[in-house]
Amino acid sequence: MGFGYSFRCRKCHKEYSAYLDSGMMYPLEYDRILKEIQAGKYGAKMQEISNTVPGIAVDAESAVFFCDGCKRWKSEPVLSLYAPREDCPAQQDQLDKAPWKSDLERDYQIAYRYYHKCGKCGKRMRRLSSKEAENLPCPKCREMNQGEMFLWD
Repeated sequence: MGFGYSFRCRKCHKEYSAYLDSGMMYPLEYDRILKEIQAGKYGAKMQEISNTVPGIAVDAESAVFFCDGCKRWKSEPVLSLYAPREDCPAQQDQLDKAPWKSDLERDYQIAYRYYHKCGKCGKRMRRLSSKEAENLPCPKCREMNQGEMFLWD
C-alpha cells in the first residue's frame, strides 16, 4: 500500500497531492516503466543497461523530488536500475517478477542511479524523505503548506 499527502493551499486554495511508495498496481507500473526504459525513453545509457544486464530491475516506487534552485517539486518513480547480486542465486526463479523495495535492497546492487532534473530550471533534484514531503509549496502560488496523509492502492 502506498501513501501520500494531500494539500489545500492556505493562500490560493489550490488542491494538490504527492504520492509516495507503491500501491497494488506496482507490478503493472513496474512492467510499464521497465519497457519504457528498454525502449530508450530515459536515455541510451539506461536503455543499454536494461537490455544487456540479465535480471535487471528498476526502482518503480513513487517518491517526491525537490529542486532547491526554484523550489519546484514532482512526484514520480525513482527509476534507478539494479542488477542481481552474484551471491544471491535464489533470484534466478524471480527474474520475471517485479521486485519490491525490500527485495532490491537485499538481493540487488545499484547498476545505474537515475537523477531527476527540474523541468523549470534544469538543476538536479533531490529525493525528499517522507517527513520532508509533508510540507510542500503550492505549485500555483509557491506558498508552503502542510499536507494530510492518505493511503492509496
